[in-house]
Amino acid sequence: MSWSRSRDARLAELRQLLHERSATLANLTPGTTAHTGLQNECDAIYAEIKKLENSASCSPPC
Repeated sequence: MSWSRSRDARLAELRQLLHERSATLANLTPGTTAHTGLQNECDAIYAEIKKLENSASCSPPC
């Protein structure tokens, strides 16, 4: 059960981080180094969220 809770907590943390980074990204000029770097960070955070969402809700072995 603790794995499931820690998974949910991590998802919440990542979603909040993505929200904050996206808000910053919206204020940057596309094509700049800062924009590109932050876009890459947002993409990585989103990929981790999807990975966690698609993982089983219990730790192996189930």
